Amino acid sequence: MQSNPQDSNPTTPIEEPVPSNPVQSQPVAPQPVPTAVQPEITEHTYAPYQAASHQATSEQVLQEPVIPSTPISDGEAFSISSFVLGIYAILSGNFLAAAAGLVLGLVARKRPGVNRGLNLWGIILSSVTLGFIALALIFVLFMFFLILTMIPIGLSATDFDF
Repeated sequence: MQSNPQDSNPTTPIEEPVPSNPVQSQPVAPQPVPTAVQPEITEHTYAPYQAASHQATSEQVLQEPVIPSTPISDGEAFSISSFVLGIYAILSGNFLAAAAGLVLGLVARKRPGVNRGLNLWGIILSSVTLGFIALALIFVLFMFFLILTMIPIGLSATDFDF
């Protein structure tokens, strides 16, 4: 029994036998790439809002779903605006936002079918903000006139021991 020298050395690559009559290779045309199979569109996966007896077609599923909505009335818009402006005014102390929130809240109060909760909170928040601004203005004016009255008699703020 003869041993093949290639069997003893595992790192040596094994050469394949060459055919005695080689055939010239022909160019191979590119094969089309198979496309992924689209899953079947069913009414439960893509259109749960449709009735069970109605079979959804692919055109209906690809359309945007129609969501029914009720239009918002002017009174509702005024109520929401009054509430948002009231929150903004109380957080920032903005006089114009408070005044606008109060006016919008009072206008919305006259409209029928208005959300009274948002309307009332908008009026309350705007009124509280206007009250704080009025108190701050009274305090500043009082301090201003207090300082003006001390000047003619020769007193200054450093004369008082706080």
